[in-house]
Amino acid sequence: MTGLTDLAAAARRAAASGPDTDRSADGRPEKATTPGRAPARDRAAGRAPRIGLVLSGGGAKGAYHVGVVEYLASVGTRVHAIAGASIGALNGAILAAAGSPAEGAAALAAVWEEVAWQAGSARPADGADGPPPEETTWEQLARLLPRLAAPALHPAALEQLVADHIDPDRLGSGIPLWVSAFPALEEIDSLRGWSWTLDVVRSGLGARAEWLHVNDLPRQERHRAVLASAALPVVLPPRRVGPRLYRDGGMADNTPAGALARYAGCDIVIVVHLSDGALWDAHDHPTLRVIEIRPRHRIRPPGPAGGATALVDLSPKRLAHLRGQGFEDARWTMEPLRAALSEVEGARTAQSRMLDAVAGLDDEAQEPGRPPDLRG
Repeated sequence: MTGLTDLAAAARRAAASGPDTDRSADGRPEKATTPGRAPARDRAAGRAPRIGLVLSGGGAKGAYHVGVVEYLASVGTRVHAIAGASIGALNGAILAAAGSPAEGAAALAAVWEEVAWQAGSARPADGADGPPPEETTWEQLARLLPRLAAPALHPAALEQLVADHIDPDRLGSGIPLWVSAFPALEEIDSLRGWSWTLDVVRSGLGARAEWLHVNDLPRQERHRAVLASAALPVVLPPRRVGPRLYRDGGMADNTPAGALARYAGCDIVIVVHLSDGALWDAHDHPTLRVIEIRPRHRIRPPGPAGGATALVDLSPKRLAHLRGQGFEDARWTMEPLRAALSEVEGARTAQSRMLDAVAGLDDEAQEPGRPPDLRG
């Protein structure tokens, strides 16, 4: 994680950044209307640090994202760009289509509460308090197939969930969203549904995922792109976006911060991991100032079947526990930064007033035929 001093410095630089460029809604630079002068939007409000949010993949562990987002919304954090993989793409799409941080947090919580309700009978009910009890390997194996049959993991049910909760029009005009997706081989008849094995091998050999800019896709393909990023082999089918077939983005890029580094022009990026030992290095993206939020306590059940269980256990108690843990971990990580960011907001307000005053004098001086006002 980037040091707090570096993050504060990055935020200050953003607030006092050179006024010759601005950012369009999709994060691309726009030239100022007059060389050396700030665009109107910069003059009007200064430039707040652009904050990106990266949501890693991890199946049912994605309930952890809910708590993180609820914390960010509770302290008024505005996100300017999102990137996600797998379940992070689904959660990111819900947030991107929302009108505000609070609306996004509420929409995300509602979706996961619906998923938990649907899966409520997938395992015996437990007590209301504390983490779910640990299962033995035999219990995990015995419950694996019933969990795979949960409604949220059925292709048609997942499509309906996306259709019900993600408005493609609002997604098109919402927060810029990139999802990672793995280019799949076309289905081979002779493999009879086992073509995914070749894609798994290809990903292991270094085949790369692609970043799909969902907002820019045709309306009818926005949902497909999100579903493609979450098309976990064996569990869900690949999806076609344009001419290409795609599988789960987590196969090759489970933490797509690179999309924000390349396209979104963010000053600070909050990366939310779904593992306490994620194979990801912030130094791979030297242009980003990164805040990493990761589980401080293990969220993968122990044992040889724990990894599979973590992906598909949608039981209500486990999802509620992950949600609460995400909120607490986000608070633990972010609280030390809030004072620095508040200082930036104050500096930005003062800078805005100064820029307005300078711009007003500049406008008077450039008005043709008007003599300079020499009155004291």
